[in-house]
Amino acid sequence: MFIERLGAFLETSGMPRIAARAFAAVLIDDDGRMTAAELADRLTVSPAAVSHAMAYLQHVGLTRKERDPGSRRDIHVLVSEDWYMAMVTRRQIFDQMEQLFAEGSAAAGGPNTAAGHRLQVSQEMSRFMTNAILEAAARWETRRAELERERTTG
Repeated sequence: MFIERLGAFLETSGMPRIAARAFAAVLIDDDGRMTAAELADRLTVSPAAVSHAMAYLQHVGLTRKERDPGSRRDIHVLVSEDWYMAMVTRRQIFDQMEQLFAEGSAAAGGPNTAAGHRLQVSQEMSRFMTNAILEAAARWETRRAELERERTTG
């Protein structure tokens, strides 16, 4: 089952188990929208477990909560079909990591100490990876537009 397989993969990547399975369930849902009751039923978990999982997914920017019009029910929705882009382009996380490495280098005595140098190199690696990810994301947008054109023309 896709939900279990993707959930297990995301769990090994560091995502909490129920959140990983809930994300997979919303992802495979045709319109990318599910109520807490639907998720609890699909995953055979308690509503409290769903609530906790969806709070995590909202926090990391993969889903958002909307109100069902005319109802008090909350609907959990994928942030976008480009959920992966939301993860890889969270610039504030990369900037914060760079800043922390810079602060760590200074706290360790600067680049002339072994620890300070190690943290400075970590800061540079973070900056390098950030730029590479953002460049890859831009290239992906070009490729995705090509795929959409192919889908609509043939």
